[in-house]
Amino acid sequence: MDVVSAVELTGLQAPASLEIALTTKRYARLVFMSPPWEGLFESDPERRHGFADAVAEYEVLVPTFRRFKYEIAFLPQASVQDRLEFVNS
Repeated sequence: MDVVSAVELTGLQAPASLEIALTTKRYARLVFMSPPWEGLFESDPERRHGFADAVAEYEVLVPTFRRFKYEIAFLPQASVQDRLEFVNS
């Protein structure tokens, strides 16, 4: 999914073969997504993009997942324990 989103961020179209694979080779229909949370965001040598880049990526990922008929569960902006309980419920 990230590949399709990355391609679409550039304004290009993902190859049809990739789009077919995303609908026929799923691991699971349900995906958990964490909306951008500035309070937790941190740049480091491995994550060189900024918070605005994270927001832009998120704004492309959500409609891409929906287009491919994934069910999205948005993680709450809460403590680690609360997020764990959300995922396990």
